[in-house]
Amino acid sequence: MLGPRLGNTRGDWDSYKRTEAVMIFKGIKVTFSTENGRQYIDIAKFWDTMEKHYDVDRLSGLGLNWTKNTMDYIIGFRDNSMTNEVLKVIKPYYTSAEYVIKLLPNRDWKKYKGHVSKIKETYSEIWKAGAVKFEIETFDKDGNMELLIHR
Repeated sequence: MLGPRLGNTRGDWDSYKRTEAVMIFKGIKVTFSTENGRQYIDIAKFWDTMEKHYDVDRLSGLGLNWTKNTMDYIIGFRDNSMTNEVLKVIKPYYTSAEYVIKLLPNRDWKKYKGHVSKIKETYSEIWKAGAVKFEIETFDKDGNMELLIHR
Protein backbone atom coordinates (compact mmCIF):
# COMPACT_ATOMS: atom_id res chain seq x y z
CA MET A 1 0.00 0.00 0.00
CA LEU A 2 2.80 2.45 0.81
CA GLY A 3 4.80 1.40 -2.27
CA PRO A 4 2.80 3.34 -4.87
CA ARG A 5 2.77 6.51 -2.77
CA LEU A 6 6.55 6.32 -2.59
CA GLY A 7 6.90 6.12 -6.36
CA ASN A 8 6.73 2.40 -7.05
CA THR A 9 4.24 1.78 -9.83
CA ARG A 10 4.26 -2.00 -9.27
CA GLY A 11 3.01 -1.58 -5.71
CA ASP A 12 5.06 -4.27 -3.96
CA TRP A 13 7.89 -3.70 -1.48
CA ASP A 14 10.31 -6.17 -3.07
CA SER A 15 10.38 -4.35 -6.39
CA TYR A 16 10.58 -1.03 -4.55
CA LYS A 17 13.67 -2.21 -2.67
CA ARG A 18 15.35 -3.33 -5.89
CA THR A 19 14.52 -0.26 -7.95
CA GLU A 20 15.05 2.41 -5.31
CA ALA A 21 17.93 0.86 -3.31
CA VAL A 22 15.91 1.03 -0.12
CA MET A 23 15.84 -1.41 2.77
CA ILE A 24 12.68 -1.83 4.85
CA PHE A 25 12.87 -2.36 8.61
CA LYS A 26 9.68 -3.25 10.49
CA GLY A 27 9.58 -3.38 14.25
CA ILE A 28 8.70 -2.04 17.67
CA LYS A 29 10.15 1.39 18.44
CA VAL A 30 10.96 2.76 21.87
CA THR A 31 12.67 6.09 22.61
CA PHE A 32 15.44 5.98 25.21
CA SER A 33 17.31 8.60 27.20
CA THR A 34 20.98 8.97 26.25
CA GLU A 35 21.90 10.89 29.40
CA ASN A 36 24.99 9.42 31.10
CA GLY A 37 25.07 6.54 28.60
CA ARG A 38 21.87 5.18 30.10
CA GLN A 39 20.64 3.90 26.72
CA TYR A 40 23.07 0.96 26.81
CA ILE A 41 21.46 -0.53 29.90
CA ASP A 42 17.92 0.34 28.81
CA ILE A 43 18.35 -1.08 25.29
CA ALA A 44 19.83 -4.28 26.77
CA LYS A 45 16.67 -4.57 28.90
CA PHE A 46 14.55 -4.02 25.77
CA TRP A 47 16.42 -6.89 24.08
CA ASP A 48 15.92 -9.06 27.19
CA THR A 49 12.19 -8.34 27.09
CA MET A 50 11.95 -9.26 23.41
CA GLU A 51 14.01 -12.41 23.99
CA LYS A 52 11.48 -13.57 26.61
CA HIS A 53 9.02 -13.88 23.74
CA TYR A 54 11.15 -14.40 20.60
CA ASP A 55 14.38 -16.25 19.82
CA VAL A 56 17.45 -13.95 19.71
CA ASP A 57 18.46 -15.51 16.37
CA ARG A 58 15.23 -14.12 14.94
CA LEU A 59 15.69 -10.52 16.17
CA SER A 60 17.46 -7.48 14.78
CA GLY A 61 17.83 -4.02 16.35
CA LEU A 62 17.99 -0.61 14.68
CA GLY A 63 19.35 2.50 16.41
CA LEU A 64 18.52 5.91 14.92
CA ASN A 65 17.46 9.51 15.56
CA TRP A 66 20.13 10.44 18.10
CA THR A 67 19.66 13.79 19.78
CA LYS A 68 21.41 15.36 22.75
CA ASN A 69 19.09 13.56 25.20
CA THR A 70 17.36 10.70 23.37
CA MET A 71 17.56 8.09 20.66
CA ASP A 72 15.10 5.70 19.04
CA TYR A 73 15.65 1.97 18.99
CA ILE A 74 13.59 -0.50 17.00
CA ILE A 75 13.61 -4.27 17.37
CA GLY A 76 12.24 -6.32 14.48
CA PHE A 77 12.52 -9.77 12.98
CA ARG A 78 15.49 -10.50 10.72
CA ASP A 79 13.17 -11.83 8.02
CA ASN A 80 11.18 -8.58 8.24
CA SER A 81 7.97 -10.45 9.03
CA MET A 82 7.10 -8.49 12.20
CA THR A 83 3.59 -7.10 12.28
CA ASN A 84 1.82 -4.79 14.69
CA GLU A 85 0.55 -7.89 16.54
CA VAL A 86 3.88 -7.96 18.41
CA LEU A 87 3.00 -4.57 19.88
CA LYS A 88 0.32 -6.27 22.02
CA VAL A 89 3.05 -8.40 23.62
CA ILE A 90 5.46 -5.51 24.27
CA LYS A 91 3.05 -2.71 25.26
CA PRO A 92 2.71 -3.94 28.88
CA TYR A 93 6.49 -3.47 29.30
CA TYR A 94 6.88 -0.29 27.22
CA THR A 95 3.70 1.78 27.17
CA SER A 96 5.16 4.29 24.70
CA ALA A 97 6.17 1.54 22.23
CA GLU A 98 4.85 1.74 18.69
CA TYR A 99 4.97 -0.41 15.58
CA VAL A 100 6.88 1.32 12.77
CA ILE A 101 8.12 0.71 9.24
CA LYS A 102 11.34 2.53 8.38
CA LEU A 103 12.91 2.99 4.96
CA LEU A 104 16.71 2.81 5.11
CA PRO A 105 19.47 3.11 2.53
CA ASN A 106 20.40 -0.25 1.03
CA ARG A 107 24.00 0.79 0.28
CA ASP A 108 27.10 2.06 2.04
CA TRP A 109 26.83 0.12 5.30
CA LYS A 110 30.03 -0.82 7.12
CA LYS A 111 30.03 -4.23 8.82
CA TYR A 112 31.63 -5.05 12.17
CA LYS A 113 31.69 -8.58 13.61
CA GLY A 114 32.74 -9.77 17.02
CA HIS A 115 31.59 -11.05 20.37
CA VAL A 116 29.16 -9.21 22.62
CA SER A 117 31.83 -9.20 25.35
CA LYS A 118 33.67 -6.64 23.18
CA ILE A 119 30.66 -4.51 22.27
CA LYS A 120 31.85 -1.50 24.29
CA GLU A 121 35.25 -1.50 22.55
CA THR A 122 33.63 -1.99 19.14
CA TYR A 123 31.28 0.94 19.61
CA SER A 124 34.14 3.08 20.90
CA GLU A 125 35.93 2.42 17.60
CA ILE A 126 32.77 3.12 15.59
CA TRP A 127 32.01 6.44 17.32
CA LYS A 128 35.64 7.61 17.04
CA ALA A 129 35.14 7.57 13.27
CA GLY A 130 32.24 10.04 13.54
CA ALA A 131 28.50 10.32 14.01
CA VAL A 132 26.26 7.43 13.03
CA LYS A 133 22.97 7.86 11.23
CA PHE A 134 21.76 4.24 11.55
CA GLU A 135 23.03 1.10 13.27
CA ILE A 136 21.65 -2.40 12.82
CA GLU A 137 22.56 -5.02 15.40
CA THR A 138 22.12 -8.78 15.35
CA PHE A 139 23.21 -11.29 17.99
CA ASP A 140 23.13 -15.04 18.34
CA LYS A 141 22.83 -17.48 21.25
CA ASP A 142 26.62 -17.84 21.42
CA GLY A 143 27.13 -14.10 21.96
CA ASN A 144 28.35 -13.33 18.46
CA MET A 145 27.30 -9.98 17.07
CA GLU A 146 27.15 -8.28 13.73
CA LEU A 147 26.82 -4.51 13.52
CA LEU A 148 25.99 -2.59 10.36
CA ILE A 149 26.76 1.12 10.50
CA HIS A 150 25.55 3.84 8.14
CA ARG A 151 26.87 7.39 8.39
